[in-house]
Amino acid sequence: MCYQVVKVYSVCKCVYREHAVDRCAAYGTPGHRPKRREVLVGDSCDLHSSRSGYSYK
Repeated sequence: MCYQVVKVYSVCKCVYREHAVDRCAAYGTPGHRPKRREVLVGDSCDLHSSRSGYSYK
């Protein structure tokens, strides 16, 4: 099974970073898709933080 780690902010769910796909032997075959694994980082991105004057709701 292929995996891709994606780091997202815990409150606003904006993407912090997408890592490369960790490939398995079936990578590239029809119908085979990587599983996305989300890791929560921080609270909110700069756009959605209270410091920017924008409140996430």
